[in-house]
Amino acid sequence: MCSSSVGIASMYQKAGGVFQKSRGSTVSDTEATKAENRAKMVENVVQELGKGAFELLDVHEKCLLQLFIWAGCGCHKDLNTVQGGYVAMEKWWKEHNIEGPVLLANQDNDAVLEERNYVITQGNEITPVQEQALNHSTRGAIKTARIAGAIFNHKDNKKGHHGFFYDWWRKHVGIPFTFSDYQQDHAIQSTGSGHMPSLKQ
Repeated sequence: MCSSSVGIASMYQKAGGVFQKSRGSTVSDTEATKAENRAKMVENVVQELGKGAFELLDVHEKCLLQLFIWAGCGCHKDLNTVQGGYVAMEKWWKEHNIEGPVLLANQDNDAVLEERNYVITQGNEITPVQEQALNHSTRGAIKTARIAGAIFNHKDNKKGHHGFFYDWWRKHVGIPFTFSDYQQDHAIQSTGSGHMPSLKQ
């Protein structure tokens, strides 16, 4: 008999001994106790069989099974990557005197920024309110995603076009799809530009 066969036979003998020890219950045992004993028996058998099977592996296979890599939450790692790229791109725009994507101001700031542009063309001094409106307005892909979230999955069901978007997507793409709730998704808050959407099916 080869060594692997001997190992397997020994493994089953050990499992059998565990089985015999675990099944010894008295007639007075309740059903709950019997069920608990059976569960322990199965757990012990699995452990014995697993240990025996592991010992039969070669060194390389054992190393692969014992390898454990802790990465944490992959979603947040991805978002950190996006955040870092976004901040670096904004910095690059300023360093190279590039305006960057179009500014996506909200309704209130948009009116103030129109006044600011007019003041600049007239050669007059910009007011603190106008400068604040500029600083609080953002641009780029993340801001665009936030606007899309407000349109296609608004927190108020009576606003937005979430129903229209859902029907359109299902008709043209062929699968049910709801745009991400950008109000709930964790994302790049430190940029001050809102939340990235994620695909939800």
